[in-house]
Parts: sequence; structure tokens; C-alpha cells
Amino acid sequence: MRLALLQFIRSMTHDLEAHEALANQLDGTAAKAYDRGEIAKASVLRLLVRHYRIQAMNIRGNLEIASKTYKTKHQSDLY
Repeated sequence: MRLALLQFIRSMTHDLEAHEALANQLDGTAAKAYDRGEIAKASVLRLLVRHYRIQAMNIRGNLEIASKTYKTKHQSDLY
């Protein structure tokens, strides 16, 4: 159980990093598209940015819950 929970936390951490990196990259691309006058393209890209940022917030919340669960169940192992 402990190892599975640690692997789950690690997996969520990687997912969080990927979502945040993708959102940042898309945000930069959207800004460049907007500067070039490609307003519709920039709009779609910003929708994707919001999607990935919301997903990142959800992952962050789940990561916090999993971390607290780990600390609660395995607190004696930490000291």
C-alpha cells in the first residue's frame, strides 16, 4: 500500500509538471499569435491554456490529498 501510494504521488507530480509546462508553452504561442493578428487562433489557444491550468489545479488538489493520506497512514515511518 505504501509503495503504491508513493508511486501514485510520483505519477501525479509528473502529470502536474507536464500540464503546467504545456499551459505555459501554449500561453506563449497564443501571445505570439495575438501579436500577429491571429485573434481566432489566439482565442482557441487560450481556451486550451485554461483547460490545462484547470487540470493542473485538480491534480494539485489530488496530490495534496494523497500527500496528507500518506503522512497520516505512514507518519510513524517518517520519524
